[in-house]
Amino acid sequence: MAVIFASKLCAADSCFCDRCLREIGEPARKAMIVDFAKDNARARSVGLLPVRSLSITPAAAIGGCFENTPQAPFIIAELLGSWNNRLRSDS
Repeated sequence: MAVIFASKLCAADSCFCDRCLREIGEPARKAMIVDFAKDNARARSVGLLPVRSLSITPAAAIGGCFENTPQAPFIIAELLGSWNNRLRSDS
């Protein structure tokens, strides 16, 4: 969401710095996922992480379809992420 509202280059830079800082914590996050996974599902939990990356990879090509409204992919991603979080909290 921050990228949508970043109208200046400095604001966009801060968004990307925030993303880089998140990547620093990635190994700890994956370790936490494995730790919280059930014993019989640990390999499956880690094995599904690359699937998420495969779904994100085509985003640049799809984003090119939104030349008139460059914010649209970010808004769609926010809506899908919120929907996914709502589904997970219900179960």
